[in-house]
Amino acid sequence: MEKISELQAVKSAIRRHFKAGMATNCVLNDRDLIREIEAGALYTEENEGALLILRDRGSHYILNYYVNSIPLPPLPETGLVCEITARGGENIRRDIVSALAELGFSEGKRRERLCRGAGEPEENERGDIEFSAAEPCDLGAIEELFCTSFDALTGCLTPERELSERIAAGEVFVARAGGEIAGAIETVSDKNFSSVRHLAVSEAFRGRGIGAGLVRAYLSATGGKRSFVWTEPAKAAAYKTYLKCGYLEDGNVSVVMTKGC
Repeated sequence: MEKISELQAVKSAIRRHFKAGMATNCVLNDRDLIREIEAGALYTEENEGALLILRDRGSHYILNYYVNSIPLPPLPETGLVCEITARGGENIRRDIVSALAELGFSEGKRRERLCRGAGEPEENERGDIEFSAAEPCDLGAIEELFCTSFDALTGCLTPERELSERIAAGEVFVARAGGEIAGAIETVSDKNFSSVRHLAVSEAFRGRGIGAGLVRAYLSATGGKRSFVWTEPAKAAAYKTYLKCGYLEDGNVSVVMTKGC
C-alpha cells in the first residue's frame, strides 16, 4: 500500500481510473480526503484495472474502490470493511462481490436507501424534551451513545476529529431531557441535499418519539432540503421513524462485506 500525504496524489490516481463503465462505491469529497490525509490514515493500492482507497481506523480499514476490470489489487492481511452499493433498478455488482470473496471477504448485512423530497417537516411539539444543535462539550456523550448503538466495524463510526468538525458546523443535533442527552443525530449537508449518518436514542428514553423529533429538528435546520439515509429494514424502530418523517425507499441497495473482522 502507498500512504498518501498530498491531495493531488490521490486525485491523480482517481482520474486515471475514472472511465466510462467504471464501478465505484466512493463518495469521498476533497474535504474528506484532506481530513484523512491530515490524520495519516489514507492509503491506496492500484493496478491497471482498479484503484483501492483505504482509510485506517486502527482496528480495520474502510475500503473504497474504482474498478474497471478484475482482478483487484492485493489487499493487506488485516481487518477490512467494504460496502458495495447499487443504483435503483440495478443489481449488486456480483463480479466485485465475487472478487472480494476470493480475497477472503464475506457478505454481511444489507441496507436500503430512503429518500425524502424537499419540504419543511412537521414542527416538534413542546414538551420536556428539548431539541437543539449539539455543542462542543457534548462530544464525549455523543461518541459514547453512538459507540453503544452501532457496530464498531460495520456501523462506520465517525472518527472523533471529524465528529467534532460536524458539531462545529452545526450538522449534529441532540435531544436533551433534564440536561441529559437522550439522543443524537449526525448529518452531512451539501449544496442540494443532506444525509443522515447516525441516529441513536438512549435506551432509557426509547419509545417516546425522540428519534422522529431529532429527524424533524435536523430537517428544519436545513430548510427542508432533500435528504437521504442508508438504513437496515431489520432495525424496525429506526426504519419506521424515517418513514414517519416522510422518507420512502428509492431502490438503492447495498451489501456490507468484511474480512478478518
